[in-house]
Amino acid sequence: MIGIYVITNDINGLQYVGQSVNIIKRIKQHFSCKDNIAIDLAIKKYGTEHFHWEIIEECSVDQLDEREGYWISALDTYNNGYNCTIGGRGSRLSSNVIYTVDEIKQLRTIYANHDYKSFKEVFEKYGHGNEQSFREVFKGNLWSWVMPEVFTQENNNYYYKQLNNNRRTSNQWGENNTSAELKSEEVFQIRLDYVHYNREYLFKKYAHIHQRTIVAIISGQNWRHLPIYLKRKKTWIFPKDYNEEQIEYYQQRIKENINGI
Repeated sequence: MIGIYVITNDINGLQYVGQSVNIIKRIKQHFSCKDNIAIDLAIKKYGTEHFHWEIIEECSVDQLDEREGYWISALDTYNNGYNCTIGGRGSRLSSNVIYTVDEIKQLRTIYANHDYKSFKEVFEKYGHGNEQSFREVFKGNLWSWVMPEVFTQENNNYYYKQLNNNRRTSNQWGENNTSAELKSEEVFQIRLDYVHYNREYLFKKYAHIHQRTIVAIISGQNWRHLPIYLKRKKTWIFPKDYNEEQIEYYQQRIKENINGI
């Protein structure tokens, strides 16, 4: 199975997020404690009986780096866990296009401040490799865990025409995309339903929505401005930029959803 997994220390709650094209095999390697990395050393110290693991997302090989970085950020396992990097293998776009975290932060700042009138100007000054690769970075489809708060409706609309070349695109940015077909309410309701039902049920109930879009919704690949439910962990993750009022609102919605079933 290809995807992202998390290993949890049942004694102190610390976690490790990893990626693999063969998750079962990789987990066995961790629990054999042969590698000199933090999680393996911790398993060796506390004992395998004090750790459990789960798959938190299945994805394609091309998505592994990006999704690993996302979950390391979401679960904060770099600052408060066993991950020693922010994830990915340098977050490659291709074999000859590599961006550093500082470069990404600079691009996010440019995006937030509207420092340039067009996407083309930004690419000519800061882009590496081809324009399409840079486009994915600038829109936040890659390195999405770095400063996600800049992708507000105002900022997205400012660059919308430049980024999309006046063409209608899919719901890459959720409701913040002016061409989005789904509203935040419907997206959140799908996530609420996911608490109680499996994907097959969601596919039938929301037959008017493409199955790949539903998978993107429940896995948190898109609509990152809304709370995400981790089914295997049975917990919700709230965006880091939420204030108390927003958290209370969605917590109440979640509570009503549980009581209503």
